[in-house]
Amino acid sequence: ADFSVMTHNIHCPAHKRLPDGTREASNPNLYIPRNQRILEMLRRKACEIICLQEMWVDNQELVAMYRSALEEAGYQINITPRTNARGDGLMTAVSP
Repeated sequence: ADFSVMTHNIHCPAHKRLPDGTREASNPNLYIPRNQRILEMLRRKACEIICLQEMWVDNQELVAMYRSALEEAGYQINITPRTNARGDGLMTAVSP
């Protein structure tokens, strides 16, 4: 059987540097809309398996935004934090 897989590095705001040297995490007005656009793209692609690298697992608001949107679209979600406690990890979404 055929199935589609997408992997995407969403660039954890806690690590993403802005031109002024600050981290994107300090400005929700930047990372929330950027991640909303990523979610829109994921909905359009509608792959059966989605792997999101650098998910900011320490930010419950961002995790909830992704979890809500993907579960609403029928995906089952699994989150695996990075082993070195950097605050990010992998979100895997599987459509049954």
